Amino acid sequence: ARCRSFYGGDRYAEDEDDEGEGEGCGSEMCDGGPNGFDYNDDGPEVLESDDGFDYAFAAGTRDAVVRVLTARATQLVLLQEAELNAHACQWLHAFCADRPEGEGPTSGDKFVRALMGMSDDVVMDLLHGGQHEIRPTELAERIMTTRKHLASQLCGMEVYVDGANTELKRNYITDTFEGGRDQPDARRQRGGQ
Repeated sequence: ARCRSFYGGDRYAEDEDDEGEGEGCGSEMCDGGPNGFDYNDDGPEVLESDDGFDYAFAAGTRDAVVRVLTARATQLVLLQEAELNAHACQWLHAFCADRPEGEGPTSGDKFVRALMGMSDDVVMDLLHGGQHEIRPTELAERIMTTRKHLASQLCGMEVYVDGANTELKRNYITDTFEGGRDQPDARRQRGGQ
């Protein structure tokens, strides 16, 4: 059966007896890689589809969401480290601040790769006279774990957006109706002249 992947084009399930579109697709999106992507050396390859859906746009949306989640995860790790390990917090904050424009936490995977590429560092505690080892790969792992947790919370995003859209429409109709009572009816104005 054909399985439609939002990100990776049409897929075909191995079980030919499955008749519904989209049925039988789990998180691995049928026989493709994770999330319906075929991975190569350049990253995920978005497959083209003949159904008219713009998968390049969907991939761009996915990348934007990953960048936002990475930035938010970095903020959360900084907050956690501020309470648990002030030296690691200060080191990560300095690392973020020293990144060139376009390579900070909002760059997503590029930022995490740069953090993972850093070698371990030792920070001197001038106040208490000690040394603290900073492991950037562990910080990167925490950011990725936090990012994954944040992404798992997006499962209900469709329901939230639907509710927000309904509320916006309701407010618009209410405002239009209430605003219409304040405005004199154009037909009455013309008829009275």
